[in-house]
Amino acid sequence: MTDSQVIQTFLATQDFMVVAVVLKDGSPWAIPVRTRHREGNEFEWESKIDAEHSEAIESNPKVAITMYEGMIGFYARGTAELISVNERGVGRYKLTATGTWMTDETFIKREVTLI
Repeated sequence: MTDSQVIQTFLATQDFMVVAVVLKDGSPWAIPVRTRHREGNEFEWESKIDAEHSEAIESNPKVAITMYEGMIGFYARGTAELISVNERGVGRYKLTATGTWMTDETFIKREVTLI
């Protein structure tokens, strides 16, 4: 299997990811969220719009995500945006990845292309 095939299979089984942001005071913050949708290099999740990480995205949309299980790790960075808000104040966010990488049992981080 190619790296792209391995990651496609891996991503299809993932329900959670960790979103890392930079807070307004400049400190890092990472939070696990449930993955709601993924297509190509776009990843969506839902969070309260008044949550610390959601407010951080509003002021600095550059974020990173990671998913891992066993020896497989997936990493991405890019720009996040709020795409909708429901009546309960829960926003749907989308990360458009500008870079994606993986690791496996070799412990070598390498760039991977998403389909």
